[in-house]
Amino acid sequence: MIEIRDAVPADAPAISRIALEVQRLHAAALPSVFKPAGPDTFPPPVIEARMTTPGHRFWVAVEDGAVVGYVAATVQHEPESPWKHAATVCTLDQMGVAEHRRGCGAGAKLVDAVRTAAAAAGATEVRLNVWSFNEGARAFYARCGFVETQARLWLSTE
Repeated sequence: MIEIRDAVPADAPAISRIALEVQRLHAAALPSVFKPAGPDTFPPPVIEARMTTPGHRFWVAVEDGAVVGYVAATVQHEPESPWKHAATVCTLDQMGVAEHRRGCGAGAKLVDAVRTAAAAAGATEVRLNVWSFNEGARAFYARCGFVETQARLWLSTE
């Protein structure tokens, strides 16, 4: 059974290992953008520092005592501007589930934890960015109820 709980500093090594798996996927798909996974990619001290930064919150998915997934999110208050209404929004910054446990429901439970915390903080929505190459993640987020509202386009100068 998968349990979701707030991450603690002792979870940083497990989160780091999962983040490296995600980095490898990104680096394989877009090597011109993403560096290969290595010892300087999301090392545990960096994860722990982010965990303890005010405004950042991490959760972990635990199965049989082992961390099998994580998610990190922040809540921001966006002021009103001449072109936008004021809003409180939650940004899902990072997420990963260990490759051997993808499809077991951990990811959906992590998204639910973020959604619940976002609502409790007064956020009207949860936002995230996902790379267009990552069809598996895009399908997962769609199953969780996310809808595409914006596209980022690139134009090479070469």
